[in-house]
Amino acid sequence: MVTKAAMLTTLTSDFVDSYNMRLLESISELMRTLEMEEYCSKSEVGDLFTTHLCIGKQKVASYGVKEESSRLSIDHSTDSLSLRLSGITFQFEFDFRLWSEPTWLHDAGSGVLSVINTDVNLSLVLRKDAHGRLKVEAIDRQVHSRGYDVDLKGQSDISRAVQNMLSSFKVFFEEELITLISSRIETITEKILAQKLLPQTDGQSFGIETKFSCNPIFSKNFITFIQEMSFGGESGGARPQETYSPMPVLLADEQNSITHAQKFISEQILNQAIESMFLESQ
Repeated sequence: MVTKAAMLTTLTSDFVDSYNMRLLESISELMRTLEMEEYCSKSEVGDLFTTHLCIGKQKVASYGVKEESSRLSIDHSTDSLSLRLSGITFQFEFDFRLWSEPTWLHDAGSGVLSVINTDVNLSLVLRKDAHGRLKVEAIDRQVHSRGYDVDLKGQSDISRAVQNMLSSFKVFFEEELITLISSRIETITEKILAQKLLPQTDGQSFGIETKFSCNPIFSKNFITFIQEMSFGGESGGARPQETYSPMPVLLADEQNSITHAQKFISEQILNQAIESMFLESQ
């Protein structure tokens, strides 16, 4: 398979596998520093009274994941990356306030919410935005928790009733969990791709500007990223994609490839770079 472009970067499934550990480490690092916004809800008991519950100062006290059974892989059928986080176990610490209208009930204190042996599955879609940047979106999100527990320490026996109420909120906290993890994974994946694997420049560094010209090309065993490139700032300008010579997206046997990553730069771009450096030296 060939295509025309200024620069091609191909990452094979072997390469994606080798990046699993780094991605998991980055996710764990961010999750351990996670803080959540205050959450409030109310419940009406007939026409008698209304109870209010607010949970604030939420932070992760501990976080762990089974690295040996968690995996990032290429999903050719959906043109996405598939991420499975297996055996997630963590604890949220939080403060709570409970009151009623009329003021028959009132309590406040702290608590710990434990999520045990939870699996999260995500599909990560990679797309080019209007500015030529690569964006990551987590879709098809699924979560399955095998253990869930709430422990409250309040100022009165009302805490026990609140604890029973929170214990029935498992579905809500599962949704909160997958939303939080999804947003962090989107950020981490974009950061790894943009800063480590597919660095983009805006023309400020050596007059080089790079942008993604289209969405990535997915195959069974690899992903190919197509980028535009220009030199010399505004005077350079990117050439139309069709003017470049064809280049292979993967220079190897797709079924038996031991290559992890490949990068091709077109002859036209190399000549443009040489010309730009020559003009700057004058």
